Amino acid sequence: MDVRAVAAYLDRVVDRELGSTVHDEQWVAVLALLDGRAVQLDTGEGKTLVGALAATLEAWRGRQVHVATVNDYLAERDAAWMAPVLRAAGVSVAAVTSTSTAEARRAAYGADVVYGSLTQIGFDTLCDGLVEKHEDRVLGGRRDHLIVDEVDALLVDHARIPLVIAGPWGVGEDDLGARAAAAVATLEAG
Repeated sequence: MDVRAVAAYLDRVVDRELGSTVHDEQWVAVLALLDGRAVQLDTGEGKTLVGALAATLEAWRGRQVHVATVNDYLAERDAAWMAPVLRAAGVSVAAVTSTSTAEARRAAYGADVVYGSLTQIGFDTLCDGLVEKHEDRVLGGRRDHLIVDEVDALLVDHARIPLVIAGPWGVGEDDLGARAAAAVATLEAG
């Protein structure tokens, strides 16, 4: 891949779709993200654009990218804000939030780039591990790359908050106790 040609193309896309210029420092940050490094950019220096550009390049490589934000509001805002750039570059984009239905989540997780809060992506991952039927999963099979926006807040501040999936015992069709009792009832003595 000719890095200069790619950068020039995406520079034009960003200018056309957002009326913004991608600065050299932002390209350095994009390359660092693609190398698996954390990048510190101050407010107003273009973190959201840097993440979208890195996500675009990963999507061009055939990888699905999750962009983890601090909350649902930022996930929706950033997905909508960066959608013109991503779509103009031939990359599908969606957002998942805590209010998304299972069908909406399934559709969103089919996109090349998915924005969501780290908590929501974490819960969806945990819930997918608990379903019995593959078709009941919302994430699907693609989870290639994670870009964490506000890594300090998410990995330091939120690290102390566990993701817990809990509910009242014995409620619903998937009650483990009822299934176990039904299985035991089919056993023969001896």
